[in-house]
Amino acid sequence: MRRGSLDNVFIQVAIIAFIIILLTVWIR
Repeated sequence: MRRGSLDNVFIQVAIIAFIIILLTVWIR
C-alpha cells in the first residue's frame, strides 16, 4: 500500500468536513 493513499483519504475527509461546516454556517 502507498503512504500517499492515507494522506489523500485524510485530505478528502478534511475537505468534506470543511464544506459541511461552511454549509451549516451559511444556512444560518
